[in-house]
Amino acid sequence: MPRTWSKRVDATRVVPLVAALIRRLLVALLGVLVAAGALEIGARGFVSGGAGAPRPREILPLYRYERDADLGYWFRPSSRYRAAKGFSTTDLCYAATYSFDAYGRRTVAASTPTARTVALFGDSFAFGEGLEDGDTLQAMLQARGVAVANYSAPGFGPQHALAAILSGRVARETDHAAIGLYLLMPFHVRRAIGDSSHPWLWGGPYFRFDGDGRLVRDGSFKTGRRWTTRVYREYDRLRKRSAALGWLDTALPPVLRERDVELTAAILVEAARGFEKDFRGRFSVVLHPWWTTATRERWTLDALRMALARDHVDVIDLADEPVSEQDQIRPGCDGHPNRAFGARFVERLAPLLDSRFDAATPRS
Repeated sequence: MPRTWSKRVDATRVVPLVAALIRRLLVALLGVLVAAGALEIGARGFVSGGAGAPRPREILPLYRYERDADLGYWFRPSSRYRAAKGFSTTDLCYAATYSFDAYGRRTVAASTPTARTVALFGDSFAFGEGLEDGDTLQAMLQARGVAVANYSAPGFGPQHALAAILSGRVARETDHAAIGLYLLMPFHVRRAIGDSSHPWLWGGPYFRFDGDGRLVRDGSFKTGRRWTTRVYREYDRLRKRSAALGWLDTALPPVLRERDVELTAAILVEAARGFEKDFRGRFSVVLHPWWTTATRERWTLDALRMALARDHVDVIDLADEPVSEQDQIRPGCDGHPNRAFGARFVERLAPLLDSRFDAATPRS
């Protein structure tokens, strides 16, 4: 029989080793706490040193939403309101009126659905935040004879376009749409995964890959990934209280992964398939010129290009178009595109849409 070996534990040797390990861990923890405290004190001093710099604020409510079962939030149908942002009531960054149709979609002028109809998806850039109804991308397209059904809203991500299409509301509310247009921005990957910097999205649609790699909707971020969302919520609360975390401007997860880009691309692929099934038209993803302003995680642009091309999603690539601060509504106050930028953008976009209208076969 094999011999069984055993060693007697010498407590007189183990106890001092454990005690020494605990002491080292405590010293290391103390060092981390001291460093964190010093960073917090330094950050508070830095922030307070610039306390005299004015910050823009909400003068009139910027967003007036209602709870929506499909999208998380949406606009009140057949409504109209005025939004204003600025440093004071006499120093405004913008004041704009937003009008909505019977379905809660932004409307800028009466338009008759035609074979040249676009279903527009995206966030505040597609919505036209900070712009009067007549100064929006939507209005400029309609001035060129393109009817627009606008399914964009400030704060939205790719998941909202897919949720709107899958719910059937786009097909019910929009006739003859030849083109679905999604404006893809640099920060939409983080919106697709519902990171800690986007708490307003957590009550909205949550898509993930199942065990077989298929894209599925799993309720909302609050219900489909409860523990992760709770961690993000607590971190967001801590970040708002901490000058250091606010100064570092770090979100969770701190770094995007390839699978985050794959998820974003998969959402857009399914949106394209759903739209094309409903309308027999073409769904195009527009890479917005604001990509040139992306300083972090710009690698996701090339990854998205490749992922969308792999699944044969039409891409209108305007990501390398130059932009500057002069294209903003008011630099240092509101960074959304102004009317002048919108006019240049439509000049580049319109001919590309014309060729797609010619190739599209909209639902009759």
